Amino acid sequence: MSTLAIRNVTLLDGTGGIARADSSVHVTDGRIGWVGDASAEPRDVTVSQVIDGTGRTLLPGFIDSHVHLCADPERPGRYDPLQVSTERLAMETSSTTPGSPTTPAP
Repeated sequence: MSTLAIRNVTLLDGTGGIARADSSVHVTDGRIGWVGDASAEPRDVTVSQVIDGTGRTLLPGFIDSHVHLCADPERPGRYDPLQVSTERLAMETSSTTPGSPTTPAP
C-alpha cells in the first residue's frame, strides 16, 4: 500500500464546521484513509510521500460538479476527446478531480 500524508493544512471537511488549522490527511491507494489533527496523526502507518501544506487549505473529497475542463475554447461546441477520457477515468476511479455528470462520452 502507498500512503500519502498531507500535513500542516487548514482543513475544511464539508461538515459545516469551522476550518481546522494544523490538520493532516492520509490518502492510501488513492482513497482518503484518515483525517484529523496533525498531533494525532497515526504513527503506525508507513508514509511513502509527504506534502507540506503549510499556508494552504485542503477540502478533501470536494467535487466541483460544474466545470468545463474539456471544452475547446478555440472551437465552441467541440470537446477534446483526450480530456473527456481523462475526466471519465477520474470519475470512475473515485477521484476528487472536478468532473461533470453531463460530460459527453468519447
